[in-house]
Amino acid sequence: ANIEIFIGRTPTAQATVSDGVYTFENVTIDASASFDEDGGDVTCRFSVEKRPGLIENFDTDNCIIEYNWSDGSVWNIEVIVTDDELDTDTIDVTASVLNRAPFVNLSVPEAIDVNQFVFADASDSGDIDTISPSGQEVTISWPGLNCNEGTTQPTCTFLANEEGPLTVTAIAEDDDGATTTVTTTIDVLNVAPTISQPELWKAGQNQSTDDMGYWNLNEDETVILRAVAEDTPLDKDSLIIEWKPSDLDDNWTVTTVGPSSQTALSWPSSGLHTLTVVAYDNDNVKSTIRSGVVNISNLPPTIEPLGSTQ
Repeated sequence: ANIEIFIGRTPTAQATVSDGVYTFENVTIDASASFDEDGGDVTCRFSVEKRPGLIENFDTDNCIIEYNWSDGSVWNIEVIVTDDELDTDTIDVTASVLNRAPFVNLSVPEAIDVNQFVFADASDSGDIDTISPSGQEVTISWPGLNCNEGTTQPTCTFLANEEGPLTVTAIAEDDDGATTTVTTTIDVLNVAPTISQPELWKAGQNQSTDDMGYWNLNEDETVILRAVAEDTPLDKDSLIIEWKPSDLDDNWTVTTVGPSSQTALSWPSSGLHTLTVVAYDNDNVKSTIRSGVVNISNLPPTIEPLGSTQ
């Protein structure tokens, strides 16, 4: 008797991968071109690396699956093709999945007065394909800013010490090293200077006013008027301080430059004179006007004695 023994050939595994997509986008793994040279049908098992150390298996008759990953990397896939005789062929392929950059939402005030603290907030930032623990998805850096909180915190509090447009930049970096940069502008507003109450000095002493609030002087008695103004560092040295020694003469003015002003004055006419002092910055913004009252006493005339004659 003749015994026929059929020895089937192993199937041939073939697979293509439509990769190069971002996380959470489907990758098609197509092994439908696999075949059995004996003419039979084949089935496929896909062993997909979900994350390091974890494999997911999928059995299909049409030898096609779609899969997506939540983290960017190059992932391994083993395709096992089985024919009717349970012969197998195995092929290893990879899927390249791209990392998504982190997102940043930056919140700052539209405008703020100069020499005030700005609070910049990028805490509404994150990374949808992170594998880091909650709260550690991204780190935020603030180039060019001196943050009270430190250099890699989600918020930044800093002093706006110069007027004009101020650029604020936040950079988010995820656990894959990808970065997203967001930049915005704050309008730092000029503020008016301030000035102290005027002081009147005589013979090296700061003079007090009387019960009426007057400084009492004689006609043509020379004294020193002093006042000190304050402003931002950039404006301070260019401050203009203007004195008007008497409300009785609008044309009488004395001007000095810089934050500290002193000028020697005397009043030629008796009576009450209201003096004022004001500071102007380089934007012509002025301080509050400060004032004082000088009570000038009339001096009686003097007669020089006539010289003796021989």
